[in-house]
Amino acid sequence: MNIAKTFKLAIILIAALATQVDAVEIDPNREVTTGDEVLALWNQRHRGYGDSRAGMVFTLISAQGERSQLKTTLRNLEYHGEDAGEKALITIHSPAAYEGIGLLIHSHIRSSDDIWLYMPSVKRTKRIATENKSGPFVGSEFAYEDIGNQELHKFTYKLLRKEDYNGISCHVVEQYPTYPHSGYIKQIVWYAVDNSQQQKIEYYDRKGELLKTLVFHGYQKYLNRYWRPDTMEMENHQTGKGTRIDVTNWQFNNKFSDADFESERLQQRSR
Repeated sequence: MNIAKTFKLAIILIAALATQVDAVEIDPNREVTTGDEVLALWNQRHRGYGDSRAGMVFTLISAQGERSQLKTTLRNLEYHGEDAGEKALITIHSPAAYEGIGLLIHSHIRSSDDIWLYMPSVKRTKRIATENKSGPFVGSEFAYEDIGNQELHKFTYKLLRKEDYNGISCHVVEQYPTYPHSGYIKQIVWYAVDNSQQQKIEYYDRKGELLKTLVFHGYQKYLNRYWRPDTMEMENHQTGKGTRIDVTNWQFNNKFSDADFESERLQQRSR
């Protein structure tokens, strides 16, 4: 596994995390009729959580069934402004070869995200370009764009239908990336009608063929409002590989500040 190449692809866990946008408020009690309304409702149901922290374990599964794990911690902070999304810091604890590596992301609604990488082996923080969103994260089946924030202005949406998925009534939405470097021509997403949580995502490559499927499991409710999945499973239909992410110990109201997410402090916060 090539660390220098791999960690250029910074991540924020779970596309379901909140995004700050200037979306029109949607009455949750009325039937939505467009893809834009489905996503606007998703946005308003998830914003306002403040900050969060969680542990994550990535299990990488080869086509032959061999498994390896990566243990990490994720910190998030909502921030505000005309082009503001979230700030996130992910730190790696094991295996030993990756311990202390830190990634800092300042996501934006309309412009490219700012990303920094700290490599303890050289004690250096490097700013990373964001053009390579389609590349894999730590050899997993998750690309950067799969698990970065789903900024509303970076997609266009089409409501295809309403149907049940695993007994859950869902809006099925076709999403087209508007940013230039996506590895996908489209995504099809199943959003639960009652709480807007994503249940399944199908990713189609630039040839229009089904590449991967992501399924979410075990949603839990926090702060009596915000839903987070316990597990995400990605299957690559073209390679036979898979990746499972298990998330534990969600904590909110950590009193994180902007100062905790400054690039100058990345080395300190990655310990």
